[in-house]
Amino acid sequence: MKRNCIVLYPKVIKMLYCADFETITDDRDCRVWAWGICEIPFVTSNFGNSIDSFFDYLKTFKKNSKIYFHNLKFDGSFILNYLLSNNYEWVKDKKELGLNKFTTMISDDIKYYNITYYASEKVKIEFYDSMKIINLPVAQIAKSFGMPFQKESIDYDEYRDKNHILTDEEKLYLTNDIKIVATALDYFFEQNLKKMTQGSNALYNYKQILGGEKKFRNFFPLLDNTIDSDIRKAYRGGFTYLNPAFAGKIIKKDGYVIDYNSLYPSVMLMKPLPYSQPVFFEGQYEYDKNYPLYIQHIRAQFELKKNKIPTIQLKNNLSFMANEYLTSSGYEYPELFLTNIDLCLFLEHYDVYNLEFINGWKFRGQTGMFDEYINKWSKVKVESKLKGNKGMAMIAKLLLNSLYGKFGTAPIGRSKKPILKDGVLHFEKLEEEERKPVYIPAAVFITSWARNETIRSAQKIYETGNYIYSDTDSIHAFGEVPNFIKMDNAKLGHWKQEFVIKYCKYLRQKCYVDYGHEPNENKMRRNITVAGLPKSAKRTFTIKKFAIGATYEGKLQPKQVQGGVVLKNTDFTIKGLTKKSKHDIMKGEKRENSRNIVYRVSR
Repeated sequence: MKRNCIVLYPKVIKMLYCADFETITDDRDCRVWAWGICEIPFVTSNFGNSIDSFFDYLKTFKKNSKIYFHNLKFDGSFILNYLLSNNYEWVKDKKELGLNKFTTMISDDIKYYNITYYASEKVKIEFYDSMKIINLPVAQIAKSFGMPFQKESIDYDEYRDKNHILTDEEKLYLTNDIKIVATALDYFFEQNLKKMTQGSNALYNYKQILGGEKKFRNFFPLLDNTIDSDIRKAYRGGFTYLNPAFAGKIIKKDGYVIDYNSLYPSVMLMKPLPYSQPVFFEGQYEYDKNYPLYIQHIRAQFELKKNKIPTIQLKNNLSFMANEYLTSSGYEYPELFLTNIDLCLFLEHYDVYNLEFINGWKFRGQTGMFDEYINKWSKVKVESKLKGNKGMAMIAKLLLNSLYGKFGTAPIGRSKKPILKDGVLHFEKLEEEERKPVYIPAAVFITSWARNETIRSAQKIYETGNYIYSDTDSIHAFGEVPNFIKMDNAKLGHWKQEFVIKYCKYLRQKCYVDYGHEPNENKMRRNITVAGLPKSAKRTFTIKKFAIGATYEGKLQPKQVQGGVVLKNTDFTIKGLTKKSKHDIMKGEKRENSRNIVYRVSR
């Protein structure tokens, strides 16, 4: 039997719980009809049939407590409705808390991180979102962690009156939901990973490996906000691109999907990355052995070379779509902020005209800063898989993939304040606030190296005529995997085959379907990748009707109503590009009086 959680976590003065609400789906009678709560680690469950009884139960707590809901944005809407309806006063700072007061941490895009209030004079209750730590549906958590119990099901739309007594089936459903999440969180807490988010856990563990905050800051000092802002202009995400030759077509050819083994951890382990204070320079970067990495601010016009994949996006330019890779700058003369890695690709893939070097930042660089962290969790991942410990293997995977993004934390943020208007929950914007950044140059160069790995492999396959699609760490193509792609099922810096394509259809970025099977298997299945596509649509899905503009029923859209939130059935429509950019209009037109000034830089 597991020990009591206070003994298991001797340094933690708070009790730890996992909870869940079940709610009426009628917007005319929106309320909690059932709740369940259990300790972490799981011992037993307690239940109730109203939000009033839930808060009454919390009044019996004798110690400060953290309570995790899986998707606090949903359950937290009912909590906030209760607090505001019962005359609790919202306060901005936790230092102002007391009886009948509460505070929140809700981001500008309405992501719930924390709700805190006092259940009694001495007992503080903090609600957190377990999905920020384990970003998987409850059913998938149980499978990924290899739990012997799985998610149950009930009739969500059945009406339960205010005096409804929970059935054994409903109690089992609630118990399994909270037990699954509690068991997964227990894995994290036993590793002393108790931060609010997955990224925060990764950064905390990395700092511990380095020797604490002071030694961390010796490598990655706090940068002035103006410097952070300038460097941040070179920060971009993964490379996601569809070969336009195959857009919207049903393609009946054999092919493959390959994935890069732990792309971001690989480049963190193998590539030189920045550290220390950056140095500003004017004009074009000149080689400096002490500062070998740099971000170059340029202005240029450009045209994609023949047989090259485009690599440039312009995120903050109204003339271009933010997610579109450009084949031409048209009549525009845009500014670009490129790492030396991105600049090299830019000059290789485009004919560049009227190139002006404005200024930039240069950095000390070295490998090895992340070796101990990456090697530690890679070893845990491999050994846990061999031992059949799916929980630890999942934790290792999450920590390996979460660290790099935390370095990109912005120094300016905005929160929102919850209020009730006519009994319905709304949010007011608060003033922007400064917060402590991590070290944006590391995030910039890690993502730059990652794009470089994907783009260079994709370009080689593109030149064979078989290239279809890339998404961050994957490449989809026809034929057999070429010999020039380094393949290994586990080794960092190599690719592995994930899927064998038999036929497929791609509409745009992150919108496609592949029919085929896993390597070394013959069982046919399909991979449908469309963000937001309802599960019900997948049951009636056909490849012929899969197209831009296609509409599917069954998408659940949250709607704030009196008492909480309901999920309303709406239609889901597959959208394409909605804006024609200026460079499309000008595409193919020749510039007059332009000199072809193409610069080459060393990799």
